[in-house]
Amino acid sequence: MAAEGRAFTLKEGPAAELEEIRSQMRTKAEAEAEAINMEPVSYVSRKEMHDAKLPLEYRDYCAHLLIPLNRCRAAEFYLPWKCETLRNAHEKCQHNDYLRRRALKVEEMAATE
Repeated sequence: MAAEGRAFTLKEGPAAELEEIRSQMRTKAEAEAEAINMEPVSYVSRKEMHDAKLPLEYRDYCAHLLIPLNRCRAAEFYLPWKCETLRNAHEKCQHNDYLRRRALKVEEMAATE
């Protein structure tokens, strides 16, 4: 229990899955420093997206969060109060990707003027 420095133990499920995903990704500071200059990294392959039956419009840089989110939704019968941590993580990833693309577009427009 206290071995990990926490007062509680994560149960198996969406929260544990999200924690595992976060541990595999780079730190937030590194990601923010390289966000504009670096091309984002896809954490899942095209085959994994195909096997998860993701529609083409959702096969983006946030698919690594959408795959477990869809699994959780199916397991919990799409109840809106379930899978909130995974849903919020996916929405945040989508928002950060939008901000990255917007910053690149602003730089591109400034370079053409």
